[in-house]
Amino acid sequence: MTLTEIKFRLITIAEKRKRPYFDMIVVKEVREAFKNNTYHELKNYVLAEMEVSILNMVELGR
Repeated sequence: MTLTEIKFRLITIAEKRKRPYFDMIVVKEVREAFKNNTYHELKNYVLAEMEVSILNMVELGR
């Protein structure tokens, strides 16, 4: 997963929660957690947001 993909997902999460955008350092921390298969509290939220996006694409394809 690229830094851009993670950043986009975190922007979407922040907008849905009506919260400020995450700092770039947080985006990089989440990317490192994916890269090293380690824990980060936002990692599961990013994965869930990706699932929603994929499901929406599948629905549009029907």
